[in-house]
Amino acid sequence: MVMKTKLLLIAIILFSTSSFISNRPVTVFMIGDSTMANRSIQNKNNKERGWGMMLAGCLTDRVIVDNHAASGRSTKSFINEKRWERVLDRIQPGDYVFIQFGHNDEKEDPKLHTEPGTTFDDNLRKFVAETRSKGGIPVLFNSMVRRKFYCNENGLYTDSLIDTHGDYLLSPKRIAEEKGVVFIDMNKITHDLVKQMGPEKSKELFMWVGKRKDDTHLNIKGARIVASLAIEEVGKKIPALGKEIRRYDYVVATDGSGEFFTLEEALEMIPLKGKCTVLVRSGQYGPKPPFVNKKIKITEEKGVSWGSSAAHAEKPLKNLDLYLCVGQSNMAGRGKLSPEVMDTLRNVYLLNAEDKFEPAVNPLNRYSTIGKGLGWQQLGPAYGFAKEMATKKHPIGLIVNARGGSSIRSWVKNARQSGGYYNEAVRRTKEAMKYGTLKAIIWHQGEADCHHSEAYREKITQLMTDLRNDLGIPDLPVVVGQIAQWNWTRKPHIPEGTKPFNDMIKEIPAFLPHSACVSSEGLTPLKDETDPHFDAASQIILGRRYAKEVKKLIKK
Repeated sequence: MVMKTKLLLIAIILFSTSSFISNRPVTVFMIGDSTMANRSIQNKNNKERGWGMMLAGCLTDRVIVDNHAASGRSTKSFINEKRWERVLDRIQPGDYVFIQFGHNDEKEDPKLHTEPGTTFDDNLRKFVAETRSKGGIPVLFNSMVRRKFYCNENGLYTDSLIDTHGDYLLSPKRIAEEKGVVFIDMNKITHDLVKQMGPEKSKELFMWVGKRKDDTHLNIKGARIVASLAIEEVGKKIPALGKEIRRYDYVVATDGSGEFFTLEEALEMIPLKGKCTVLVRSGQYGPKPPFVNKKIKITEEKGVSWGSSAAHAEKPLKNLDLYLCVGQSNMAGRGKLSPEVMDTLRNVYLLNAEDKFEPAVNPLNRYSTIGKGLGWQQLGPAYGFAKEMATKKHPIGLIVNARGGSSIRSWVKNARQSGGYYNEAVRRTKEAMKYGTLKAIIWHQGEADCHHSEAYREKITQLMTDLRNDLGIPDLPVVVGQIAQWNWTRKPHIPEGTKPFNDMIKEIPAFLPHSACVSSEGLTPLKDETDPHFDAASQIILGRRYAKEVKKLIKK
């Protein structure tokens, strides 16, 4: 049995290496709880981070980190809320899935609770088996240690830590051995770190901020250290990933995946005691600060753009050609991001979370106020569209505000089933119009409504009429795209699949004035023909087709 398990592990490692031989980026999907999850950075003073949020800074750009870990989730609630289903749909052969649960499985809440040895183990087996069914590579982690030190009889803390997880620590290891899966003993890694630092100094890793005394959740420093230790252990067991590890003393990142948001801040805070290395991750930054300290080696990722936002706002941003890009998941972008599409787009600006424009870098739905989170946003048609439309004479501004899984019922004005989609599209566009002229709406949506063509015809007409009126441009050009041509719906009672819906979309110019249709003919699926999403190459083609039709409408 031991020999069989070792052979299986060798096979897994060899298979994982082949993902990089093909020279395509692989994705590390992360599923787990708040100790792994991305945390909000809307408030720049929020210092809490999950270790998964910092992982991208530890890996080369040949690895994409897609973190779906969520606060308060157990294996049970992660499955029941269909979070796992959404991750599973995106896994491609050679991708990795890092699995870490336990903190919330321990809780008594029936919506969360599982038992080690039975239901907890069964859920871990499910993640492993289904990941492998898609050609993915599961990696099991157990829970991080809690910073709970024993007190002696005198009330003084010792250097020994209390185990708060019990048998929940054993299940991931047991399933890893049973299924021949790589296991990372995250509890030991963090236990040894916290014990070595001791009762006082270890507070520097956790959310001991103001009145908050949190021994479970990591701060920026703690998350960076834990992410680095975790990936080093992964690298020892999966050499293919080990080759992709990058080691920097400090990371600068606009998305909160580093110690600092700006290089200027980093240079001010880094102690000048010796040589150090700094990675600047892709994104738009202010003016590049001058520095003369030869002991600090700075490396910039592809996609780093320097310049003053204020300077940008003075001239080109007052004369932008504006485009509202709305719809559901294909507009949000599900094509895989790769280094080739992470360039800063020339003469293209993106409306950000502060309703100001910044140079555009993928993913372009990153600032959607109705989106599912940054981990969901990949490559959409707005990228290919922008590349075709923007010129030095006519810089463009994109307002990308899409939401995966949304039906047209939730988009119409005053919708009963609404997440504020219509209101946010109007509000953000009006803010954008301070910087230029709205030229067109590009719309891609319908996967959620494709079996109701006639009802859709009425709703799309009303939606676009309302948008035009509320934005003050009654003849604003609208371009609508067809959904996938293949029969991904697989409904036995609807053998014709998406054809009736796409036929209706094709007729939109006949019943909606100042509009055009974009064909999805010849586009290919992200995964296979059960998947309604377009792959990266098709998203770029689709974007070019949108640009072609928009240009025709604007000329009229």
